[in-house]
Amino acid sequence: MTTRGKVYDGAAKLAIGQVAGQGLSFVRNVIVARYVTPADFGVAALLALSVSLMEMISDLNLSTLLIQSRQGDTPGFQRTLHCVGAIRGVVNSLALFALAWPLSVLLGVPEARWAFQWLSAYPLVKGLTHSDPTRRQRDFRFGPSVLVELGSQLVAVLVAWPLAASLRGYSAFIWIMLIQISVSWLLSHLLAERHYRWAWDRDHVKHVLSFSWPLLLNGVLLFLIQQGDCALLGMAPRLFPGAPYSMADVGLYSIALSLSVVPITAVAKVNSSLLLPGLSQVQSSVVDFNRRYRLGLETLALAGGICGLLFLAAGGTIVVLVYGEKYAGAATVVGWLGAAQAIRLARIAPTTGALAKGDSMNPLIANVVRVLGLVLGVAVVAKGGPLSWIAGAACCGEGAALAIAVLRFQRINSVPFAVSAPGLVWLAGGLALGTVLHVAILARTGAALTLAISAMAALSFAAVAVLSLGGIRREAWLFLLRLLEGRVSSKQAIESGSQSPRLAADQK
Repeated sequence: MTTRGKVYDGAAKLAIGQVAGQGLSFVRNVIVARYVTPADFGVAALLALSVSLMEMISDLNLSTLLIQSRQGDTPGFQRTLHCVGAIRGVVNSLALFALAWPLSVLLGVPEARWAFQWLSAYPLVKGLTHSDPTRRQRDFRFGPSVLVELGSQLVAVLVAWPLAASLRGYSAFIWIMLIQISVSWLLSHLLAERHYRWAWDRDHVKHVLSFSWPLLLNGVLLFLIQQGDCALLGMAPRLFPGAPYSMADVGLYSIALSLSVVPITAVAKVNSSLLLPGLSQVQSSVVDFNRRYRLGLETLALAGGICGLLFLAAGGTIVVLVYGEKYAGAATVVGWLGAAQAIRLARIAPTTGALAKGDSMNPLIANVVRVLGLVLGVAVVAKGGPLSWIAGAACCGEGAALAIAVLRFQRINSVPFAVSAPGLVWLAGGLALGTVLHVAILARTGAALTLAISAMAALSFAAVAVLSLGGIRREAWLFLLRLLEGRVSSKQAIESGSQSPRLAADQK
């Protein structure tokens, strides 16, 4: 099969897997949210935040290195990564157990100390996961990774209802998280082609550290970006005495955030999994690299524009329909957070392009700029401002980070701005259209009409954008021609009793 054929086949599997996986994760959260109060959901968010803290501040991006490195397919290199990952898991597990009491007090939930201690098993199990499903992505074989994701998410959904219905509190989240990561660990080993082994090669370890140290700092920044607002709200009463925020506010903000990241995460995983190996393969060819980069950016920007449009226009209505009236307070922030996630989605293209060229400083510098949004959020919390202002500050930070990532990537790799401009223009257009629709029309309409108008606007926007964006339009025509060619070849094979040479070659 040609490289293009592998990409299409891999994209189809990834799209199905990621959409289904994110859908299952979404269903799980909705099931539990329906059984718990906003305050309990806030506690659960802070528990997940503590795990994310340990994971992100020690993130060596071993999966990215396994795909990007020319040595990634060698058994010795993979075994060294297994060893490094296991050490990281043990250290994180011990640290989280030791910090259970101070974390629970700092985040305002001292009664949940036992939950933090139990969750210390999460990084330990994750650190022992087999990397073989990730290694096979180097050749666009995404099936094993998809099965690991879907299998663990499906089991989590199956246990969500009985656990939430019986426990009716934040403790349900703990057992769901531990069950999910255990199933993911088991499937990674069952679907591996190679045996799970450890090794310690000094040259490989040096390679890991040289590649990962900027990304390690980036992990700290990612935690502040992704979880900083929720952590800030949880700690607000202790940082700023008299601040008017409760655990219910943490829950409302977490609900809006979790809803806004569902479609964005699915698209991001599919595109970044295709984009990194795709760009790495042609990093020495300027023409091919720029063409694939443009296609990646246009795809991500279009997806971000559509998602941002929907969240800005109808996000509040969606929150109430999905989670219920008790979470209606999240409607004031979900539009801002949806726009922020849309901008962040587009930023994957320049940062992935930089990583494909071996520049791990690009995401670090962009995230330093992004943290400025959190600084603005701290100022809002100190003044007791509304939740929507905190989300707005996050959106401003994402916009600045995208600008820096694109400009640095273009300067270092001599990529013309004309390659990036079309995608960025359409991203801005989608966000502007969603804002205008909400302010001018949808803020005063019913739920059914709001959803109908938003859906029609998103479809119209997508159709016009596909016809206007050169990179996407070209690939869409090639994909259609490939489908037609396959149908014609199959018909000829049936009529003649033998396969056409092209079809036979593709099947090989």
